[in-house]
Amino acid sequence: MLKQLYGFQNIHHKTWKPDEAFFNLDKRTIFIVEKKYQNGSGSVDEKIFGFNAKRVLYQELFNKQMEEPVIPIEFIAMFNSSWWLDGETLDKDKKVIKKTRVDYHDYFSSLRNNGVRIMFDDYEDWYLGLD
Repeated sequence: MLKQLYGFQNIHHKTWKPDEAFFNLDKRTIFIVEKKYQNGSGSVDEKIFGFNAKRVLYQELFNKQMEEPVIPIEFIAMFNSSWWLDGETLDKDKKVIKKTRVDYHDYFSSLRNNGVRIMFDDYEDWYLGLD
């Protein structure tokens, strides 16, 4: 759609495929969504720090290819609360089989300080302008 409407082309060497993207035409804002659903500890802890870099690169893509006013990019990190807040490892029937103490407060603060919106389990429709 962006290529058709604005003639956009990917000027970066990597093709990104966000989990979801919303273009609010009324607000002229693009929302990029990356989902990280965990069911136990692992390497995803480090991966979420790449969200800010992606947010900056997406905005750079628009800044270089648009005349003013440039469409702003809002980056959303969507997490499942069962792991990221409650530390629960779930079985296939979503029953708790293990509970671990987790504290991602510092991770979340870092993301928020870098302009990444954090949501848990569901979208905040008002933030997307869909209410």
